Amino acid sequence: MFACSRRTLFIHHRLYDAYLPDAIQDAFTVSAAYCNRTVETVDMVLRILENKAANLVKEDRKSNSLEELLASVQALLLFHIIQLFDGDIRQRFLAEQNMDILRTWTAQLQDRVSDLDSTPTWQEWIFTESARRTVIISVFIDGLYSVLKTGQCSNIRALSVLPFTSGATLWDLTSSASWLAESHGLRSHTVLYGDFSRAFENGRVPGKLDGFQKLLLAPCVGERYREVLEIEA
Repeated sequence: MFACSRRTLFIHHRLYDAYLPDAIQDAFTVSAAYCNRTVETVDMVLRILENKAANLVKEDRKSNSLEELLASVQALLLFHIIQLFDGDIRQRFLAEQNMDILRTWTAQLQDRVSDLDSTPTWQEWIFTESARRTVIISVFIDGLYSVLKTGQCSNIRALSVLPFTSGATLWDLTSSASWLAESHGLRSHTVLYGDFSRAFENGRVPGKLDGFQKLLLAPCVGERYREVLEIEA
């Protein structure tokens, strides 16, 4: 998704319109190279990935702005996903070495992202919601990997209390004018992960599910809703 459309389920397509951090440039380069890898180039692609991830984790985050911290977490998360699930043993080992760093950065990001103002601007909401979703996906991937390794999710409670804005309407808007028209009652759309999962099982999530909602629900409700939760590429 990132290589083809500069967006993911946790990176808004307008998040980096004005400012493009080095970490995100590296993440885009790696994503594009990985998606277009061939038998002849895969070794080089993984070497580039390894180098970019190593350089990222070496950087000092203590004096970083919140914007730089978000970019770093998103970039490391993209690297992490590739390294954990590519199947290459060395890359998986390296990702495991960086798990504590990603957890620390994620916790810092969660602590530094304040609650939404009652009337945020569109750009402020884009940043805050991208940060919220980035935190959720980081904790989500951590839990998913623990299930694959040990058979148990290590952070169900932490996941259940993470907030996000439910539904694709606000996330998919393309202009500030449409934001002004649609953003009334913004706080009523903010839900906790656990509450959202229970609401879905009780039939209280109206309308069509978007990709982010489906991803969150997949490990919670399992095979019963397999067809409903299929995510389109």
